[in-house]
Amino acid sequence: MSMRRVVIRGFGSGVVAGLLLVALMYLAKLVIGTTPLPQLLQQPILAVMPGFAFGFLIDTLQHAGKVVEEAGLIVGMIVGLGFLGGAWAWALGDGRLCASSDIGGRLPRAQ
Repeated sequence: MSMRRVVIRGFGSGVVAGLLLVALMYLAKLVIGTTPLPQLLQQPILAVMPGFAFGFLIDTLQHAGKVVEEAGLIVGMIVGLGFLGGAWAWALGDGRLCASSDIGGRLPRAQ
């Protein structure tokens, strides 16, 4: 299998994992009342956002701004996990899914 195909499959696996993670976070919110990561990150992101950008978004989006921000964080998290999956597949290089016992054999040992 070519390396390009391996990385694309890894990216796809990361995206699927990201979708499952987001679904489980929001399911946990319903079941046990925890706060999902995108909702936890909203205030810190607004705190570091430049004032002119914040003003533009508030003027343009008004009440939909919070929903758009959360959706953007969710998409960013899913794409980020996709890139991590692609990087992991590239690091392994052979396209095989590895078992947890195989991962220890590939990592450098502590001295």
